[in-house]
Amino acid sequence: MIIVVVDNSSVEEIFEIYRDVFVPAYADLVGYIGNKPVQITNELDNTLAHVSHIYNPDYPDEKRLENLQKAKNHLTRATLDSYKLLWVEMKKELDLVSDDRDLEFFINVPEHVFIKEFEDFKTKAQDARNIEMRSVGNSPFDAVEAYKETIRIGKRLLGYIDTNKACNIQKFRTGYWLKENALTILLSFLAGYAANYFWNLFN
Repeated sequence: MIIVVVDNSSVEEIFEIYRDVFVPAYADLVGYIGNKPVQITNELDNTLAHVSHIYNPDYPDEKRLENLQKAKNHLTRATLDSYKLLWVEMKKELDLVSDDRDLEFFINVPEHVFIKEFEDFKTKAQDARNIEMRSVGNSPFDAVEAYKETIRIGKRLLGYIDTNKACNIQKFRTGYWLKENALTILLSFLAGYAANYFWNLFN
C-alpha cells in the first residue's frame, strides 16, 4: 500500500474545488456554448496527471507535495478560463443587443437600466482580471469570486431580453426590406433573364 505524506484532507481539498468551484463554472460554460473547449479539457488532463503523481510510489515526498499544488493550480486555471470564456460569449450576444437601434422594444426593463448593467458587466470583468493578475501565486479564488459576480450580471442581462419580441422585430425588418426592395429585386431578375435569353438566341 502506498503511504502518502500529503494528508487526506489536502487531497480532498482538490476534489472539493472540483465539485464546488470548477463544476458550476464548467457546467455554465458548456450549457451556454454547447461544447467542451479544448483548453479546459487540457487543464483537466493536467490536473488528473498531477493527482496521480501524488500517489506515485517512485516520487519522493517533496515531489508529491509539488504535484498537489500543481493539481490545484490547473484546476483553478480551468475554473477561471471557464468563466472568462463564458463572459466572452455572453458579451458577443449582449453587444448585438445593446447596439440595436430598437433595443427598447425587446427588453423587459427600461433601456437605461439595461445599459447601466451592461456597463457594470464590462467593468466587473476588468476588475476580475485585475484581481486575477494581483493574486497570481497567492489567492486565486478571489478572482474566481469576482468572475462569478460578473457572470451573474450577464445572466441577469440575458434574462432581460424578450426573444419573442426580438424575433418579431427581425421578421418585421425582413418584410419591410423586401417591400422596399421588391422592385429592385424584380428588375434584377428580369435583367438577368433577358441577358440569358439573348445570349442563347445569338450564340
